[in-house]
Amino acid sequence: MSEPLTHGTAPWFEMVGAAIIDAAEQVGLPPELHLSFVERYIDGAMMPNGLCQGLRIDIDRGSLSFRAGVLPDEKADVVIEVTTATARQLNLLHSADPAYARAVAQATKEGSLRSWGDLGALGQVFALAHDRVVAGSR
Repeated sequence: MSEPLTHGTAPWFEMVGAAIIDAAEQVGLPPELHLSFVERYIDGAMMPNGLCQGLRIDIDRGSLSFRAGVLPDEKADVVIEVTTATARQLNLLHSADPAYARAVAQATKEGSLRSWGDLGALGQVFALAHDRVVAGSR
């Protein structure tokens, strides 16, 4: 395995996008699926491409593409806003670790993790990709 990447950097977001694409190929997306997704670090820094830390995913007829970086007010069918500290904490915990579920619940309660929309169509994809992201993060 290659060297873990520093969380929140442009190469790290590229790794996350690649892990999501790989997971989507393994799971298989319905050919009729149309969905947009944005995860934005609400206190994040600007990336070299001039966008804020975050990730955009678009699925058109079952075909997934992603972009590292988002606009501060970018809209999508599903939007997740998260603080940098919370994102880092969650991206260092494996999904089967009970601390992961507790951290998600606590962050949601505190407001450092907020979401809008239904991620159900991508739930399996994100679950599969999450532990790959953990393995590739430092």
